[in-house]
Amino acid sequence: MKENYTPNRVVRKAHNRTLRVLALNFLVCLFGLSALPVDAKHSQQKAISIHVQDVTIQQAFSEIEKSSDYVFLVADNASSELNRRISLKRSKENIHQVLDALFHDTDLGYHVVERQISIYRKEKQAAAMKQQTPKGITVKGRVTDKQNEPLPGVSILVKGTTQGIATDMDGHFTLSDLAPNAVLEVSYVGMKQQSIPVKGRTELAIVMEDDEAMLGEIVVTGYQTLSKERATGSFTQVKQDKLDLLQLGATSVKQGLAGAIPGVFVGKSTINIRGVSSIYANKTPLFVVDGVPVNDIETINPKDIETITVLKDASAASIWGIRASNGVVVITTKLGKLNDGKTYFDISSNIMIDEKPDFGYLQRPTAAEYIDFETEAIARGKGWFNPATAERNGYSRVEELYYKKHKGQIDDAQLNEGLERLRQNDYLSERDLFFRSRVQKQVNLSIAGGTNKYKYYTSVGYTGNQGMSKGDSNHAIIINMKSRMTLLKGLELEMGVNTAFRKNTNNGVDLYAFHGKPYELNVDENGNYLSRYTNVAEHLKQGYYDKGFLDWTYNLKQEIDNNDITSNNASVRLNTGLEYTLFKGLKISTKFLYEAGTDRARNYRNLHNYYLKNLINSWTVYDATKKEYKHKFPKGPLLDLSKNWSSSWTQRNLLTFDSVIDEQHSINAIAGTEVREDFTLQNKERYYNYNDRALSVNNFDAYSLSQYTANYRGDYDSYRWDPEFSESKNRFFSVFLNGSYSYQGKYTVSGSVRIDQSDLFGTDPKYRYDPTWSSGLSWRLSEEAYMKNISWLNHLLLRLTYGINGNISKSSPYSLARYGKNSNTQEDMLTISTPENQQLRKEKTAVTNFGVDFALLNNRLSGSIDLYHKYSSDLLGNHKLDPTTGFNSARINTAEVSNRGLDMRINGMILRGTFGWDMTFNFGYNVNRVEKVQSPQEVAEYYVSGGSPIEGKPLSYLYSYKWAGLSEKGEPQIYDASGEVVGWKKKMSDVQALKYVGTLTPPVYGGIISTFTYRNFALTPVFSYQLGHLMRLPRPEMVSYGLNTDIAKRWKNPGDEKTTNIPRIYSSSSIDPKWRNYYLYNDSWDEDASFVKLNTLTLSYDFAGLIGRKLFSRAQLVVQASNLWTWTANSKGIDPEYYDLAEGRFSYLPPVSSYTIGVNLNF
Repeated sequence: MKENYTPNRVVRKAHNRTLRVLALNFLVCLFGLSALPVDAKHSQQKAISIHVQDVTIQQAFSEIEKSSDYVFLVADNASSELNRRISLKRSKENIHQVLDALFHDTDLGYHVVERQISIYRKEKQAAAMKQQTPKGITVKGRVTDKQNEPLPGVSILVKGTTQGIATDMDGHFTLSDLAPNAVLEVSYVGMKQQSIPVKGRTELAIVMEDDEAMLGEIVVTGYQTLSKERATGSFTQVKQDKLDLLQLGATSVKQGLAGAIPGVFVGKSTINIRGVSSIYANKTPLFVVDGVPVNDIETINPKDIETITVLKDASAASIWGIRASNGVVVITTKLGKLNDGKTYFDISSNIMIDEKPDFGYLQRPTAAEYIDFETEAIARGKGWFNPATAERNGYSRVEELYYKKHKGQIDDAQLNEGLERLRQNDYLSERDLFFRSRVQKQVNLSIAGGTNKYKYYTSVGYTGNQGMSKGDSNHAIIINMKSRMTLLKGLELEMGVNTAFRKNTNNGVDLYAFHGKPYELNVDENGNYLSRYTNVAEHLKQGYYDKGFLDWTYNLKQEIDNNDITSNNASVRLNTGLEYTLFKGLKISTKFLYEAGTDRARNYRNLHNYYLKNLINSWTVYDATKKEYKHKFPKGPLLDLSKNWSSSWTQRNLLTFDSVIDEQHSINAIAGTEVREDFTLQNKERYYNYNDRALSVNNFDAYSLSQYTANYRGDYDSYRWDPEFSESKNRFFSVFLNGSYSYQGKYTVSGSVRIDQSDLFGTDPKYRYDPTWSSGLSWRLSEEAYMKNISWLNHLLLRLTYGINGNISKSSPYSLARYGKNSNTQEDMLTISTPENQQLRKEKTAVTNFGVDFALLNNRLSGSIDLYHKYSSDLLGNHKLDPTTGFNSARINTAEVSNRGLDMRINGMILRGTFGWDMTFNFGYNVNRVEKVQSPQEVAEYYVSGGSPIEGKPLSYLYSYKWAGLSEKGEPQIYDASGEVVGWKKKMSDVQALKYVGTLTPPVYGGIISTFTYRNFALTPVFSYQLGHLMRLPRPEMVSYGLNTDIAKRWKNPGDEKTTNIPRIYSSSSIDPKWRNYYLYNDSWDEDASFVKLNTLTLSYDFAGLIGRKLFSRAQLVVQASNLWTWTANSKGIDPEYYDLAEGRFSYLPPVSSYTIGVNLNF
């Protein structure tokens, strides 16, 4: 395959950067390492014929490349000579004879090493300078890439002279008679040019870096690999070395993508490409690893990734058919390279330590603030606390004091004294009982190598994580083996094995630890458990104990001390493939992938667990016959066990044609079929009186408690816990065709079509054979003759694509019923959950994309801009049905959603030299809108709670009541549709009375990545931003579990309504929904959720030169700080990524900064 490339106005043929090859068979990946060196030679005596008339030297270079294997590399100081026009006629001469004639009467000189020809400019005073220069030093060195691969044919020129050389096959070079202060100019195809001061050194180790703006970027679609110039679609690629900078110590592919790719939105638990294109079906992108879709990307070690390519438009992604509407993320893992038989080791290790969380960030009230609220609520009457029912319903410690006063057991002074003691308690003082700094350790080892027939890659990665919550931890081991070998001439075999083992322990607490009363402590000064009050009155407990009840104490510290909640996951992914070259340009291949995983989750509760104690005690009833209390619920440990099994296999057959005809016509086409099956099995069981050592259980008549039976208080209640079992299997068959044609490397047209069949579709043939397809055009405008004289323009490519992608839901065209038993009769029964729908079909997304790729100013400024419009139709949406069908509604293909926006990526090489500065700016803009949907009942309370989609609005919207302030009595008020003030007692259902505030999903998002280099140091700050979305501020919810520090600002006296929007305490703990909604969901709480964040700051130092490059090709020390700084637009300084924007609540533990130190060794 030929690839066009235009640095310094020269078109060069793409070639392999290294000319070395290694040997290893696939069994080495499993059992050992061996290498077979292979010699590679190239004759410089190949006869060349050339006949050109009145052409530029540059055009003559192109003619030589067309008729030979040679590639030209031109130094910067020689580029001005390339436009000189010449005529030349030579027949069957060697390369030296042709070049001598070509450069006659010019100032150009050349070096030929193997297939590479380095061109430089002769200085007129060179000879004189050489005579005047005293005898100097001899400098030896080696040039490699960042993977320690030697680079043959690298041009090394002594600045200001004609002296120069090219590296040999092993990347070595020797220069004699150099001045100690000489400067070497090092350049190589597709890599950044470097200036290396000698400074009297006699040995140099030079590491070249890819010049991403110059290097022909490769588009990997999962089915095929194309050069960037021949791809009409929209894509963005991130390489492995960038991933480390984005998130050192990442355990998931998603972690390093925030702000790294334009058009990709990465939330706390979501990832979307160019907006959301579905309502009820799958919304996440398709992940493809080494050409095959995978279900579990957590089994991928980020250290094994070579590149991540995101396919965004129809031309890029439509080849994936019914799974491409949400975009495609193609991951290519590492594989050994063809070289000289050496084995390369890569060892990396890092440790990450988090700061301790600042729980003041959660804005929880102090003990004093909470007690003030509670005492005022009690003073409002029996709606909050009724002493007469306290024995039955239980009470808090504050209510206990009022209960004792009501009973005459204490007086006012003792009441106040007790309250004051409670005010002194500080629940935050116990944070070290439950939380700690998170510590994560990672170790990765990889081995790679190969020969001319075999190449392999094997890695082992371990991650150990001590969670922020005490009692939480996880451990993971991922083993990856991959090889490719030539069995016979033209026949290649590829094999891969990926296994992952994960163990999680989840015994710690989460945010619910802060939902209690802040004056309740868990341990006394001696570390003994303190009882936290529950719904059982404290003074009654001893009476229950005397009757044989279990200890009814609840204590959060005791809970985590006795928790035994674990999960174990094991998965394997096996893939193999054969590829046979029928003749040059035509290949046939087959690939098979099998993926399976099992997950076992275990929750063992001993008799110290409050949930179990409460179950046993609640069903401890008096037996009048035996005149004693009897435990109806088994008095022993309880085990909940869930087991999930999933597997899938994919078989693909592919015919690939890739050819260049007459150096003008480039054709790439694939055709193939694919068969896939997905299987899942889920099982959930409960075992009573479980013996963890003997693995024994006792039979239990759960049916007797499933009927309404009197419990310990004489109330009729029932116990229900149903085992669960489910199994599903889905099959898919696809046939597809994709092709592109390029003329002169300038004009490209592409197209694809795919038909998917599945048992998830209905039987209506109108929809079963509806294809997904795409078409695209590109024009490499910079290759036009009238553009070549624009010296500042290096590359300009225009792209236009249109196509249809698909998406599916795991629904069924057939009626679905759930098997169970009637709770009253225990007879078998089926509950129909989904009606039949034979017109069920895939969701479709039509995508139009116009893009521009550019490179300017000698490739120092480059990037791409894409405008897109996505229109999704046939989306599953709720649709009302005739009630006589037995269903009120069903989900059918009826809804429509659109996304339009812009993606932009700009790369800048701002500074070059000893001090360097590169920067990448990523920008994404997306407007999401529901175009068609059957609207739900139009009532205001439905809209403000964020229910189903609404036409004309984004899928994630925010509606609010129009706040009219508090009344003179401290009660919430809003405006109706006519602008009149309405009190809370009047129900306001008119949606016209609401205010549309905006979207909860940021329409603008992206990132800024800079890299500053100085000698062996590199500093990389990575910023991300999300702009233009809305949020609700946290506010006290006026009930005991939903208070925050602003509760102190509540209305207390007439006139307070002028300074606060927090109402008085309601007359009862059961707040009227209208009061609650008008107060919580009004527009006075709505604020801008925009933020800018310094995601990571990374400093690295390569110290291999200090300890000798012969021992380590790279020895890098890396220090990274994460989440150091965040700017937020909201007035409370809340990080929107750790927050429920719609409800206005903290949904995660507070964000913390983390610090990582690591070392990478390559040898």
